[in-house]
Amino acid sequence: MTNRRVVVTGIGLITPLGQGTEITWAGILAGKSGLGRISTFDATDYGCQVAGEIEDRSHLRCIDPAYVRRLDQIGRLATAVSRMCFEDAGLLALPVAQRDRAGVIFATAAGPVETMGALRGALVGQGADKVNPRIFPNAVMNAAAGHVCVSLQLRGPTTTLVGGNAAGLQALAYAADLVRQGEADVMLAVSADELTRELHGIYDRLGLLATGAPRPWDVASEGMVLGSGACALAVESLSHARRRGARILGEVLGHAGASDARPVGSVDERGEAWASCLRLALEDAGQDGDGVASVYGEGRGSTAVDRSELNAVAAVCDPGRTRLAALSPYVGHAQATLGPLQVVAALDSVATGRVPDVLGLDCPLVEMGALRSTGPVPPGRAALVSAAATGGTYAAVVVGPVPA
Repeated sequence: MTNRRVVVTGIGLITPLGQGTEITWAGILAGKSGLGRISTFDATDYGCQVAGEIEDRSHLRCIDPAYVRRLDQIGRLATAVSRMCFEDAGLLALPVAQRDRAGVIFATAAGPVETMGALRGALVGQGADKVNPRIFPNAVMNAAAGHVCVSLQLRGPTTTLVGGNAAGLQALAYAADLVRQGEADVMLAVSADELTRELHGIYDRLGLLATGAPRPWDVASEGMVLGSGACALAVESLSHARRRGARILGEVLGHAGASDARPVGSVDERGEAWASCLRLALEDAGQDGDGVASVYGEGRGSTAVDRSELNAVAAVCDPGRTRLAALSPYVGHAQATLGPLQVVAALDSVATGRVPDVLGLDCPLVEMGALRSTGPVPPGRAALVSAAATGGTYAAVVVGPVPA
């Protein structure tokens, strides 16, 4: 086992705010929300009629027109965002011979929901002989990762993780470990989540969605608002990046995971397992809470989950020196994709000290204390990103500045 330093060299983003890092980040810094009234399906029967939808279809230009017909919604998102990332990292020119050591870890919260819905509708409504054989291959969870590998001719390690909202950060951690241990030189950590009537309806019927805008960590919070999107991060060893003259955006310092093993639907408001996850991630990164300037969290707008998170962060980080941020009010709760998207924001915070305000936070929960984001932080200090999946699974990643 080796212990190579791992850096981020490329980013691809598809969000409700637009295509690409610059557009998305400019919108966030300007306080612009990508949430709006649902237009891609009829939501009049639901209490929540707001979501973060991908209305801009320009990302389809990143996919071979002859190939795009084979893809479902999640496959299109994953393939397009991966090519964006590969291009951003300057890896499109990577020799074919070196793509044996370049791979993909793909993450999604729930998989190809749209495709599964179409298959189920045909199977139940018309019979097995009426199922369209062209869409069946996309029903498996790792189909999107396969499309990415075909598109970019990647022949290195590939794995698909379906772990709810924590899966995106888990994928980045997995990809970083493969590079750190010398199993690969370049890895793409890709996450994609779609928004469908079925998925929105499930969350709405369970009473987990807000009727209006989300209000994370606020006493008036009603719930979350779903979002769709995709994010890809290119990670590679520091030596490999320097050897090819790559632009380095920051370093993946460490990561961790934890679970409180509670029944689905229940939340430990004390945040003990969540705090353990954050603490282990900082230990893995060789950091302590005092060295963290910003924390990007779940910020669901669900009071019990929000209290748990605030207690966890306060137990690990110095509230007087740390600012807490959440991007869910800007792009919706994009499930597994929200974590990696917040890693992108965290890398900018490390480089520039900018931390976006938390939209909708008017009257913070008492547990928030001094963690509220109200301005810039000193650049160069580490940032911590965390995510939680329903049932008590937690993931955290620590990122730092560009290595000297």
